[in-house]
Amino acid sequence: MKETQAEERAGPQGDRASLRMLTAFIRLSTQERVLQRLRDLGVSNIAITYAKTYGEDKNFFANDPSGEQVRLDTVLSATRADEIAGAIVAVARTGAPGDGIVIVQLAESLYLVRTGERTTTGAFHE
Repeated sequence: MKETQAEERAGPQGDRASLRMLTAFIRLSTQERVLQRLRDLGVSNIAITYAKTYGEDKNFFANDPSGEQVRLDTVLSATRADEIAGAIVAVARTGAPGDGIVIVQLAESLYLVRTGERTTTGAFHE
């Protein structure tokens, strides 16, 4: 597989601490505002999934639409992870149980299917 120019400069192992996977579960009612804020911040390549969630205030087996949330996933550079997570929290927070969660975790590498490139820097969309 090909490696990006940024990774070639970083060496064969790349900078394994530079890429983060951000996953957010937010209320369906806050989706458009959160997505607009992410667009304003220049975040691209977002996967959106509709999910039924179970948390402190939900009965998973109840037919309750309030248990429906949106899952957002994106991979970005470590330098932007806290900024983006904070923006999601700020826009999605209502102060009520069920507002959601944001998870930021290490992503060792990312493979671009179309080109076959492997990157560990997040430079593919910044």
